[in-house]
Parts: sequence; structure tokens; C-alpha cells
Amino acid sequence: MTELVVRRLLIDLQSPFARNWCGGDAFSTAFFNSLSMSFPFGEQFFIDAVRDAVATLPPEVQAKYRADVRGFIGQEARTAASIRSSTPTSRTRAWSTAGRHAPTSAWP
Repeated sequence: MTELVVRRLLIDLQSPFARNWCGGDAFSTAFFNSLSMSFPFGEQFFIDAVRDAVATLPPEVQAKYRADVRGFIGQEARTAASIRSSTPTSRTRAWSTAGRHAPTSAWP
């Protein structure tokens, strides 16, 4: 297998950007924001599944895939951390469900 390299994502989510960042479309922006917020759960699921599956393998097979598994887990964890760090930004830009055109303050 190819060596997996944990990439550092260089995405600036602290600088201001348009509220409807997806082509100016409010629906598409909300859809992709919601989808992105679910990714960390899926990534954690994959991490746990791979870690659990590798643990069932004979020790010599585990050793063979150790570096690949470590790279995979590192990359998934890095991506999940990036998305989690963007969640407060998404929350401050959320629209109220009451139909008012103002950011909502109802987040926990």
C-alpha cells in the first residue's frame, strides 16, 4: 500500500465569509453546513471500525498494517478536528427558524 500522510488542512474559517457561501444560495449553504456537521460522527465511526477490525487480526497481520492504520486514523482525526473547530462559526451564522432574518441565539 501507499504510505498515508496526515495532511494539515489549511482552511481559514476564522475570517469573515458570505453568509450564503454556496453560490449565494441559502438552501445549498444550509444543506452543506448540516452535512458537514455530521462528518465528525462518521469519521469517528470509521476510526472505531478500523481499530476494532485490526484488533481481530493475528499479531503478524496487525504489524503489517500498523502504519497504514495509524495514517488513516491520523487523517480522519485531523479532518474531524477541523470540522469541529468550524462549528462555532456555523452556529454564529445560523438563521432563525422563526422566519426572522437574524442570527439565532438558541444554540446550546
